[in-house]
Parts: sequence; C-alpha cells; structure tokens
Amino acid sequence: MAKFRPGTLRVLTANDLLTGDVVFLTDQGTWSRILDEARLAGTQEEAAKLDALAANAQVEALTVAAYTIDVERGAEGRLRPLRTRELIRISGPLTRLPLKTGRRKSDPEPEHTAAIGVLMPPRGNGDDHVSL
Repeated sequence: MAKFRPGTLRVLTANDLLTGDVVFLTDQGTWSRILDEARLAGTQEEAAKLDALAANAQVEALTVAAYTIDVERGAEGRLRPLRTRELIRISGPLTRLPLKTGRRKSDPEPEHTAAIGVLMPPRGNGDDHVSL
C-alpha cells in the first residue's frame, strides 16, 4: 500500500480484462471508464479498504493490474490524477497510429488505438511463416 497523504483523495483503478480499457471502481462496486464516477477514499482507513479491494479485484476475473492512485479535484470540479503517468494512461495513446486492419467498410471504427502496436491485416493465406 502506498503511503496515504492527508488531504489527498484516492481511487481504485485497473484495466478491463476483455478490452484493456482503464476502469475505476464505483461506489456501487462496478467498474466505470469515467474517473468522476470512481469511489473516493479520503482517509487512511478508506484508502486501506481500497487497497484490500485491489488485492481481490483480479479474483473476479473482470480486471487486471488493480491498484490505487491519488487524484484531486481540478478547477472545474472534475477528478484528475496527480501523477503524469496516470494522466497519460487515462487519456489514451499520445500518438494516433494508422490502422491497417483489413476491416470491411461496414465494420465500425475502433474507439481508440493502442499506443504500442498496430493492428495488422491478415497476411497471405495462413501458411506464411519464417523458418530459421
């Protein structure tokens, strides 16, 4: 458990197991992609409960890599992470990579692009391989 600083708010975050999306634990015990819906811990005791939930979150098999992060209320009243790493993580990729997926025109556009790796089109007829 990270040291809790008085006056700080903390939330539990993870990645959705199926989509990889950043999610936050809500007061209802569900996962949301919206930071402002996150369950807030404002005391050491509440933060300890979130840390315990993080340890058990993967048992549900809904999320991976659950941990708590420090957040603050911005000037507009919305929650924002204190660390740059988390700001980048919830904002998505820093660059938009070109998608070459072999998708049909009727397929919906993906909502976001992974920061590492590009979806590649199928190659050949399936018997492409490299022998060393």
